[in-house]
Amino acid sequence: MINNQVESFITNTSGSDNQHTLDYHLNERLPLKIDCAVHPWEKAYLLIKNHPYFAITDDKGAFTIKNLPVGDWEFQLWHEKPGYLVAKEEWKKGRIKMKIEPGKNDLGEIKVAPQLFED
Repeated sequence: MINNQVESFITNTSGSDNQHTLDYHLNERLPLKIDCAVHPWEKAYLLIKNHPYFAITDDKGAFTIKNLPVGDWEFQLWHEKPGYLVAKEEWKKGRIKMKIEPGKNDLGEIKVAPQLFED
């Protein structure tokens, strides 16, 4: 279920004014997929949250979430191909619980099966 209003629009491809502002105010549980009806290989994902605590991995799979408040947190790992990343049996729907302490915190290396990313 999507909490925000679904929109469909066509952008101007012949000029410099090729922007469309989406005004979303409600949290989404999962990233929203954005498709291009003209070029099916063009797609993106948009995650709408009411907080700044999320990250996108780099080309090596590493990520940093800055300025996390100290305390108990639950993280959720998601990827566009397999959906929730479950590297361990206790990670229900890709969820990891972790206590954040002052200073550096590290999830360590997380390994997932390469088969999850195959077509």
